[in-house]
Amino acid sequence: MDKQALSDPEKEELLQFVEHRFEELKRSQGYAARDMVVIHEGIPGLADMLARFDKIHLHTDDEVRYVLAGRGYFGFVEPDGDQFMLEVSEGDYINVPANAEHWFEMKDSTRIKAVRYFVDTAGWTPVYTKREVEFG
Repeated sequence: MDKQALSDPEKEELLQFVEHRFEELKRSQGYAARDMVVIHEGIPGLADMLARFDKIHLHTDDEVRYVLAGRGYFGFVEPDGDQFMLEVSEGDYINVPANAEHWFEMKDSTRIKAVRYFVDTAGWTPVYTKREVEFG
């Protein structure tokens, strides 16, 4: 899991390692798909890619991640408008509920590997809100 980048077969091998989690999510929550996201400093256009996540947005489906390596930061907007940030790292499982305003950033981290779980990948398209990040 310490390799910076993974080939598709290496990603699939790692996904098989955590397949038991996916099987449980399929049974208990109706999840239908999963993939792996690998973010590291060697990705061409990394800043542009990360800029899609660092604005406050929501999804019409839950955003579920199981972090295998590295770390990142999810920011959240509470119902009263307050904002807070949560660090996620290896071994963490996070479920951002559908329609929850949030953002993601790497801050001082240089990489993260995480499995993404979906009920419906169409519901994972970001819907950007007009709210600005005020945290940090």
